Amino acid sequence: MRGCIFLFILLLAGITSGDSHKRMLGGEPCDDNYAKHYVKLKATRLIALGKMETQECGGSLIHEKWILTAEHCTSFGSTITAILGAHPGGTPLPEEVQIPDENIRRYIDRQVTHDIMLLKLPMAYTQFTTIHLPPSTCKTPELKENVRIAGWSYTEDGTKPEKLQCSKSGDLQVTDCGTTTDAQTKIQMRFCAAGLGKIDACHGDSGGSLMNKDGLLYGVTSRGSKTECKVPINFMDVCKYREWIIGEINKDNELSKQMMYSN
Repeated sequence: MRGCIFLFILLLAGITSGDSHKRMLGGEPCDDNYAKHYVKLKATRLIALGKMETQECGGSLIHEKWILTAEHCTSFGSTITAILGAHPGGTPLPEEVQIPDENIRRYIDRQVTHDIMLLKLPMAYTQFTTIHLPPSTCKTPELKENVRIAGWSYTEDGTKPEKLQCSKSGDLQVTDCGTTTDAQTKIQMRFCAAGLGKIDACHGDSGGSLMNKDGLLYGVTSRGSKTECKVPINFMDVCKYREWIIGEINKDNELSKQMMYSN
């Protein structure tokens, strides 16, 4: 599918767009069996009397009880709803799950909240496809390595595609991020990717997944270009956060065992 796919933020009660830099151009419908781990996220909060703000993002189901996404996809006090099985490639049917505040895990280091977040589902959803993390020995993807991203939002003509959109194979490569003067950005562990000129911009849904050629999850979509794909898009480096991710999941598993044995 040609054209551009805009990731949007809708403000209910007088629809207003924000973060217009989050978009992907030149995508195509994902194969039915590709990116089935993809999760739609909606974060809703009250910003004024009778006025709600809803932000939509993507996420990756990395475990039957855990979703990995970007921290900026939600604000403190938001109600988060996860739509599992959102990729309409087959069964099972999608299911909406509300994430309670106590099930949100943020990565905070030196008083900086990194743009990566874990959401714990209230129960195990074994019927949905998960994506594998890279092995413990993994390293940041090499420069010029081909990668793919997935996203789902409005097309250039204002319509919403029926199918999840993926960047085309070979259209996106790991690139240098350039320099930054922002202290908080320097602390966070990121890498970048950009298109090869075949597409205008290549930013999928914030919080969505960047996959290597083997379909492993190597990046979480963070910040993107406000103009073209020639300007690198930022991804949180899953290899650098892998120990924290596994630690949070294992910590929860141990707690669940303790509660089970104490009953």
